[in-house]
Amino acid sequence: MTRRNVWAGAVLLAIIAAFTSGHWLGARDLMRAHPLPGPADIAFCQDMVAHHEQAVLMATLALNRATPAVHDLAQSILVSQSGEIGVMRGWLQLWGAPLVASKPMAWMATSMNQVDGVTPSAIPQAPAPMPGMASPAEIQNLWQARGQAFDILFMQLMTRHHEGGLLMARDVQVSARLQAVRDTGRGMVFEQAQEIGLMAQLLHADGAAPLPSLLKSGAMCRVKPVS
Repeated sequence: MTRRNVWAGAVLLAIIAAFTSGHWLGARDLMRAHPLPGPADIAFCQDMVAHHEQAVLMATLALNRATPAVHDLAQSILVSQSGEIGVMRGWLQLWGAPLVASKPMAWMATSMNQVDGVTPSAIPQAPAPMPGMASPAEIQNLWQARGQAFDILFMQLMTRHHEGGLLMARDVQVSARLQAVRDTGRGMVFEQAQEIGLMAQLLHADGAAPLPSLLKSGAMCRVKPVS
C-alpha cells in the first residue's frame, strides 16, 4: 500500500468519523432542548445540508488538484462540513422531517420579505437557487483545473459559497425557534468568516481577487422571526 493510499484512507476515516459523531452528538444535544422545531429550523437544516454537500464536493476535488496550502484548507472544510451535515441530518431524522426540502429556500425568502426597506428584488441573486452555489459549468471548470489555476478558481468559488452560507446562517439565528439551531448558525458564521479571510489572503498572494461579494447588500439587515 502506497503512502498516498494510506493518506487517502486516513482522510476518508476522518470524514466518516466527523459525519457519524456529528450525527449522534447533534441528536443528543437537541434532546436537551425544545422538543418542537419551527418551520425555519427544519428548512434551514434541509437547505444547509444541500449547500454543504456542494462545498464537500469542491473540497474533495482539491485533494488531488490543489497546491499544499489550499489542499490543507480544503481538507479542513471537508471534515468540518461533513460533521455539520451529520448534525443536521440527525436533527431532521429526530424530527421525522424529510431530508430534502420540497421548496428549497422558501423559509429564507419569507424572512427576507420582512426585512425593513428591502424588497425581494434587492436580494442578491446567486447563479443557482441557493445563495453562493456554483453552477454546473463552474464545477466542470474546477474539475478540469490543476495547480495554481485550481487554487484560484477553488478559492473564488468557495469564498462566494461561504458568503451564501453566511446569509443563511445569519438569517437562521433570528428565524429559528430552537437554541441549538441558532447556535449552529452562529458557529457556521464564525468558522466560514475566518475561512473567507484566509482565502482572501491566499488569493492576494496568487495575484487574484475574489468574485463580486454577495454580502454588500441590505439583505444582511436584521430580519424578523418566522413563526
